Amino acid sequence: MRITEIKKASGGVRRIYVPDPEERSEYRRLLSTIAQPPVQLKSAHGFMPGRNIVTNALPHVGKPLTISMDLSDFFDSVRPDMVKGRVPLAVIEKCFLSASGIPGTTPDCRARQGLPTSPAIANLAALPMDQAIRKCLSRMGIPGAVYTRYADDLSISMDCADQETAEKVVAAVSDIVSRCGFRLNAKKTRVRRATGGNRECCGIMATGSGVEISRRTRRVIRAAEHNLEVARGSGAGAKAVRKLEHRVKGLREFAALKKPREIDENRRTAAARMADARRMARECGLRLPRFCRKVQAEQKIGHRTYITNDPAMILGMSAFTTGWTSCMAIVGRHEYAYHKGVTFWADHPGVSLAYIDSGAAMTIAGVTRPKMSSRALVYALRDGRQAYGDIYSGTGHRIERDHPLAQALEAAGYVPATACRDALVVGNVKKGGCLPFFDNAMHEPVVLNESRRQAYRVRIR
Repeated sequence: MRITEIKKASGGVRRIYVPDPEERSEYRRLLSTIAQPPVQLKSAHGFMPGRNIVTNALPHVGKPLTISMDLSDFFDSVRPDMVKGRVPLAVIEKCFLSASGIPGTTPDCRARQGLPTSPAIANLAALPMDQAIRKCLSRMGIPGAVYTRYADDLSISMDCADQETAEKVVAAVSDIVSRCGFRLNAKKTRVRRATGGNRECCGIMATGSGVEISRRTRRVIRAAEHNLEVARGSGAGAKAVRKLEHRVKGLREFAALKKPREIDENRRTAAARMADARRMARECGLRLPRFCRKVQAEQKIGHRTYITNDPAMILGMSAFTTGWTSCMAIVGRHEYAYHKGVTFWADHPGVSLAYIDSGAAMTIAGVTRPKMSSRALVYALRDGRQAYGDIYSGTGHRIERDHPLAQALEAAGYVPATACRDALVVGNVKKGGCLPFFDNAMHEPVVLNESRRQAYRVRIR
């Protein structure tokens, strides 16, 4: 860990903690375990998927008055106790550093600037503050009040422009910020009115009809373009020209004020599920599952009866249960290594999980899922049929056509595996690892045509 200091334009220095490549890789792995629920973090626009500096400014368009406030030492204000219960314990233990760069949970440890995990941690630490500010604005009855936060920059706009209301809002927000463990930089508090010109939110001007860059930014762009032309004409070195080209390109990109690409909610859900599954895999000593596009659609097929492609549920197919277990359970002691084969099923595109939800929940390695009163693997076959295998429950495992899960599956078009002998399952797994226990199927090694690498396919037996 290297610690460097950068001079601030306003005076003083900013300490940056720079992990080495191995440490950075570990921090990025830990970052994948931190969930930032967009519904709860609806005021946060910094470091959030699908949001950026433009989405932060858009809610303030057309407002008569905007108050801008700035938090001092944002990351260095975030203590371990501020995110307890919101992030995994492993993250708290490793991602808070003392001033000398030593990880820990002591009061002097902070979410230091420069760590890949710090932005997400800081957003979660600021969640109570965001919620309190929104609640306060609502309680004060201020017409048209909106609040957004981009990292340490707070922006509040309203439909009234009188000074007395603005002063009340500043006082109330200052008190909330202090109670939530942060500090305001009073020198950077600004109250701007539309009558005095366009209002600024994090360097972007919110006009009466949209957003645009400021005149200051336009002058910076013109100066950068001029410097680039001079450098090219004077025969400056290639390295200097390339540096100026990158600067001009970056400034032009900023000036375009592009909204981020919309994040598909299904993709967001899939990423969160995979993060949960990988957390479970690490804690339980399993091979990490890969992103897999399953063939069978997720659906509800009966009362509390579902077909799912959730990799965390598949890894815990014999652990998220109402008490029954099998050799595929990933917790407890194991005589054989069959339990490590659950990753094979999670990686197989033609295999999904059907189960009956007991109505209760269970947590494994910090991941919470429904408890299953029974479950079965379901297969998409290459001949177009869909089949189900042994049903696991408190009475053992076998194909029971009178079982509620079997009846729901057959009503949805599935047939028992005993009626599909020798049929191949759609898809294959390119990396076998430890193979699972096969009840109604068998694995066959195959050689892929395109890569000539070995893979495994599944055949019903």
